[in-house]
Amino acid sequence: MKLRTYTQIGRLFSIFLLLSISSSSFALDRITIGGITYSVLLDHTLRVEGVQEAGEREIVIPDTVEYDGEKFPVKLISFNSIRSKNLERLVIPKTVTEIFRFGNHDYRNPIASCPSLQIIEVDEDNEWLSATDGVLFNKEKTELYAVPEGKKGTYRIPGTVKEIYAEAFRFCHGLKEIDIPESVITIYDGAFMYCDGLRSIVIPSCSTLADGVFIGTNLDSVVFPEGMDKIGYEWFSYSSMTRFIIPDGVKDIGYRAFSDCYNLESITLPNTITTIGENAFSGCTQLSSITIGDNVTSIGSLAFFACYHLTSVTIPKNVTYIGYDVFRYCVNLKSVIIESMDIDAYKELFDVLLYQGIGMIDVYVHKDIIEKAKSMYSGTILSIEDYETGISHVPTAVRDSEERLYDLQGRRLKAVPQRGMYIRNGRKYVVK
Repeated sequence: MKLRTYTQIGRLFSIFLLLSISSSSFALDRITIGGITYSVLLDHTLRVEGVQEAGEREIVIPDTVEYDGEKFPVKLISFNSIRSKNLERLVIPKTVTEIFRFGNHDYRNPIASCPSLQIIEVDEDNEWLSATDGVLFNKEKTELYAVPEGKKGTYRIPGTVKEIYAEAFRFCHGLKEIDIPESVITIYDGAFMYCDGLRSIVIPSCSTLADGVFIGTNLDSVVFPEGMDKIGYEWFSYSSMTRFIIPDGVKDIGYRAFSDCYNLESITLPNTITTIGENAFSGCTQLSSITIGDNVTSIGSLAFFACYHLTSVTIPKNVTYIGYDVFRYCVNLKSVIIESMDIDAYKELFDVLLYQGIGMIDVYVHKDIIEKAKSMYSGTILSIEDYETGISHVPTAVRDSEERLYDLQGRRLKAVPQRGMYIRNGRKYVVK
């Protein structure tokens, strides 16, 4: 009796699960007709899953497909399902209600890799989708879904748009300028990823930015709206710029914000920065110098991991937290200046300097804590005040414009820096 009861319960539970699964996600079969692959769904509609690469310059998705003696309407197109290197024109029928991605509806771009695509068209009788200037929107044009990868020059987003969906501009290499109207409220994940023709962009005042919005771009600068004080998760990762200016007002550089920017040589941080997050600049192998502002209080773990070209770093006095492996594999790092008197906060730093693959380097601290620092670090500990100068203070009469001044990378300076180390007549000096 119990076995029969359990069996009945199991069957009821299975039926419940089946009914709970969206008819747009559960596929009964997969078919390929006319070079287009579809999933047959529970409600006897079709979802486009891909196209066969056959060199076509135009793909017209039909509104219905006949299969096994039955006509099936084409209702959905899967995210990333259209891949064709020669495709120039894509036509979406009136029956398609949405671009589908299981579990995440922020993604509405059906284009995966179509570098020649110029135009997306939508049947004018479609009640859910529309297209203008070859760009895919919802019917009301409040949501921007997809921009053809072959679009070039300048693109001005219509003033009706409130949301730019995830990866909408992905791989638009030919775009040089994108004009975002004030109507835009939300910009979703990776919206401008690999738009490497862009050099600058202005974000409207009401916009919220999701993760990775500028991955793989070549931006020199971004104008953020007033009040936006954080650079978020992977916003600029894998970008190809050589230099970047973070605007004033930004306080927090988030996790992996600039990670793996292999060409990045220099970056300007405003004095408003208080936090440098984990892996913020990890893998920036060409980064040769960075000035950490006086208001920084926290440097996350692996923040400068594998920054091979860094030779010297000054950690300001207000830094009270420094994570693990911050400078691991910074193989050319020669000196670290610690301005803080709270040397106990730097145990993790000393450990990585000794053991994590970068060898023994010189560490400079204030003379009042030099003995304590020596008890924590078996490498070379020197006094900031006497930093290879043989004097107990930094001369003030060295601002002679005819003197030859250099930074620690050997680059000529026009004047004595306001703070940090420099070389004058072959000797090193520190300005505090």
